[in-house]
Amino acid sequence: MACPTDSPCLHTDISADDFLYARCVVVANGREFYEEVLTDPSRFPTGMEFESLLHLAGNAYEALTGAQHNQPTSVSWESFSNAEGWRPSQSTARGRHTGSGMPPMNRRPA
Repeated sequence: MACPTDSPCLHTDISADDFLYARCVVVANGREFYEEVLTDPSRFPTGMEFESLLHLAGNAYEALTGAQHNQPTSVSWESFSNAEGWRPSQSTARGRHTGSGMPPMNRRPA
């Protein structure tokens, strides 16, 4: 277990899915906000999610054509699916999110 139920870290950890949905908030707020978050990570939204953004294109296609969008993509939106792109840089703070105590699907690649 990465975080005991009586530990304060229970309220600070974020699942890979929740992180993905929060990143959707950044994208939905436009390029300017995205650039601001890149420059100042403290601007990253907390307590918000926009999971439905992930399904927007498929829903629009279905509304327009009446057919389900079944075209797979070569790119996965899942957090950490692109291990090379998620590798920590020299400026990445090391911590419990990169260690073996974090469940594999929530662990940033080493």
